[in-house]
Amino acid sequence: MSPHFKVPVAAAAFAVALLAGCTSELPSEVGADLATVELDSVLVPLDVFAVDRYSALAVQDPDLPLSRQQVLYLGGQMGNRSSILVNFDFDAYASEDFPESLFTAGNIQTVKLSLTRLRFYGEAADTNAPVVRVFYRIYALDAPFDSTAFPGPVPPHDGRDLNADYFLEQGSLPQIPLYKSDFLEWIAEGGLRGFLIQAGAESDSGLVGFAARDLRRFSEIPPVAVGTVPAPNLVVNFASEEINRLIPPQADISTFDQVPAPPAVPDATLLVRTCLRQYPALLFSLAKLPPDVYINRAVLVLHNDTSRSFGTLQTLVVSELDTGSFGDPYGSLTLDSLGQLLYPVTGTFNNDPGFNRRFDFNVTASLQRAVNGAYTGVRGFVLTADEDFLTGYDTAVIDPDFYFNEFHFHGTAAPDSVRPHLLIHYSSVTGLGGDDDE
Repeated sequence: MSPHFKVPVAAAAFAVALLAGCTSELPSEVGADLATVELDSVLVPLDVFAVDRYSALAVQDPDLPLSRQQVLYLGGQMGNRSSILVNFDFDAYASEDFPESLFTAGNIQTVKLSLTRLRFYGEAADTNAPVVRVFYRIYALDAPFDSTAFPGPVPPHDGRDLNADYFLEQGSLPQIPLYKSDFLEWIAEGGLRGFLIQAGAESDSGLVGFAARDLRRFSEIPPVAVGTVPAPNLVVNFASEEINRLIPPQADISTFDQVPAPPAVPDATLLVRTCLRQYPALLFSLAKLPPDVYINRAVLVLHNDTSRSFGTLQTLVVSELDTGSFGDPYGSLTLDSLGQLLYPVTGTFNNDPGFNRRFDFNVTASLQRAVNGAYTGVRGFVLTADEDFLTGYDTAVIDPDFYFNEFHFHGTAAPDSVRPHLLIHYSSVTGLGGDDDE
């Protein structure tokens, strides 16, 4: 929104009130001169499609590295792909309750890798998202993984699938059988060993979230038994024991080895992504807006492509952002920096990326500030999720780093019926004072 115009807003409102009034009494001389003042035109509609500037903002949170996120993502959807990496310490497989003497070929019945799906990905009861079937492939890495290398490519491994029953899909709480002989080799060698979990080719398309070792929002997973380790863990079942030995991970992470960057131009799509935050920023041209106007109403209209968008219910917030922070065409900001730069305007709650198509954001106050020169510089709009610093819109207990959601809004090259635009209704004002040259 370029602040090209100044308007005496109070005077405009006063003029509207004069025109709206009526009385059966004869007019007096008081205010007789004001009676000749008129609005040239009232509630003129103007569609603004022209975008002067665009940026795809990548927002990082240094306080929450990928290795400490609460959710692990597996599978692929809309060009995004991720595997899960886990490190186990085989010097710590025994304990006081489970001495080394128990870990023999004759006493171990089964060894399984246990995972816990988030409720949304196991039930999907509150959105239109389908439940994704996953057939798991497990590999031993050549070395334990380095958390600082991700997002990044899948580490080297020998290519031998460790899943003893590959065609396995066990819903929300899968326990993937491993070869007992492999486990006995690992504990004999000891040390830290890394593993790769992938979704096989027979799996459905879709990203699926699983509990990580840093999970704190236990309300997001299904009910589990007391003592369960929701994170990826090894479950050793003994013939001589009534309870299983659960070996927790030393580290886990999502690879996100394939995550498409937004287009360098907004022609095709405006992408809003959570988890790995990506937020679009737009500056609409106000060149067609006449001088000396009063903004009656302004709406930012966006159309969501539900065939490409996916994820959980999400709050979306429109804020003002100075174009000096846009970047061209990409900008990179820390989460704290973004919070200091945004001026929140409006938002909508419980938006389903696979269902809600049209979004009308009321930005009247923003346009009024712009045309009245209420601030220095030039501000555009940025569309984000409900970050903690967006007071009034941060009503959910789940932060945007938790779920991987994508909204694909139609871009500037789309047909007019679904292009992003500002729908403005204004009234022209003349003769109400002020400097006509402004």
